[in-house]
Amino acid sequence: MVVGALLDCEGSIVLLRDQKTGAYHLPEISVTGGSAGPSLLQAKLSSLGWKATISFVFAVFEMEEERKQFIYYRGTAEAEGISQECFFDREDIPWDLVRDETTKTMLCRYLTERDEGAFGVYSGSGNTGQVARLTSDRTSSATMEFGRL
Repeated sequence: MVVGALLDCEGSIVLLRDQKTGAYHLPEISVTGGSAGPSLLQAKLSSLGWKATISFVFAVFEMEEERKQFIYYRGTAEAEGISQECFFDREDIPWDLVRDETTKTMLCRYLTERDEGAFGVYSGSGNTGQVARLTSDRTSSATMEFGRL
């Protein structure tokens, strides 16, 4: 299982660069057995010296070809302790270097929902699923396909 976060720092998104491949990805940890909650991710971020707050589930999905489940949360981060090379404004995200289509789709959805001030929770596979919109008086859903920007 992989647990990760879309971290916002004063309007910038936090992305990490894989030193081997050069691809950018969201902060995340792999979990084998035991608890897979946000507390493990929070502990990892804290061990890096990051001041981050994990707030709410953003996406839960399974990648069948990898035989893994993924849980991503929304959160915020303070700039202190994080390299400035990790912060990207919307127009500066290196889309062609983002690790995969699923991550690109999550980033696009996050930016749109942040602009709208209304988030949802995605549930499904890495290819298709539904977003349950979180609103003050009801929850609605919409179908979403990953890989379509």
